[in-house]
Amino acid sequence: MSDLLNRNSHRPAPLVNPQRWPDIANVPAASIKATIARVLFRRVARKLPLRVEFPGGEVLGRGGPVMRILRPAAFYRRIGAGGLIGFGEAYMAGDWAAHDLPGVLTIFASQVSKLVPPALQRLRVPPRYAGSRAPSARHPGKRADQHLTALRSVQRLVLDFP
Repeated sequence: MSDLLNRNSHRPAPLVNPQRWPDIANVPAASIKATIARVLFRRVARKLPLRVEFPGGEVLGRGGPVMRILRPAAFYRRIGAGGLIGFGEAYMAGDWAAHDLPGVLTIFASQVSKLVPPALQRLRVPPRYAGSRAPSARHPGKRADQHLTALRSVQRLVLDFP
């Protein structure tokens, strides 16, 4: 893990092979959703038993496991575009890192129902699928397969962590 995140640097090591995971390697376009994600994330981070560190020294949270936001603009754009999937993609892309990844994820998982206010949850529009049919268990589609591959990689990283 020390190769992925140098304590003295805010530059993440590259984690994504653009040929293997092009959707993760490419940062979504900026949008109003990224701005909303930024506001929501910062509001939630202030209340969590977590220490969120930003480039430049800004810190949010009430202490606990450290989450380092390494590329804030890309981080918010991914969350704005993909919600929880975007949060995972941001990790895979190196937009954020944590030495205690299970600890950070446990804190977010315990608060998942409170992360987005109910009024905004109702505004969420389900993703549109290209082609004639939406992914299903029988036909998961290319993007779902890429997410499963990324998830397996994160699981190996977490489970193999010394």
